[in-house]
Amino acid sequence: MAYILCEDDPEMILELCRDNPDFRRIYKEFYQICRNGERMMEMFSEELEIMDRNTVKLMIDELEEELADIRKKAEADLAAEKRETEIEKKRADAAEKENERLRKELERLRELNK
Repeated sequence: MAYILCEDDPEMILELCRDNPDFRRIYKEFYQICRNGERMMEMFSEELEIMDRNTVKLMIDELEEELADIRKKAEADLAAEKRETEIEKKRADAAEKENERLRKELERLRELNK
């Protein structure tokens, strides 16, 4: 199809029109569009607008995916941090209990030493 739109030899165009009635209709329509620069620009503007909308939609979709990934990572990091905090609290509680036990043991030994 691109070949027939690039053809500029009038004899070849006439031959194509004689051999293929569909080509004549397509070529005539294309020729009219090309002669009407405003319509041509309008057509390209419409296509560019569609491409822009699609590009924006694609970018939004990509950003939403990225945001979802960041949220998942943040939630996982928060959960890991919470687990670490709980572990540290348990260790601190255990250390405090051990300190209390050792303090009592030290007091008992001091009492025995008197």
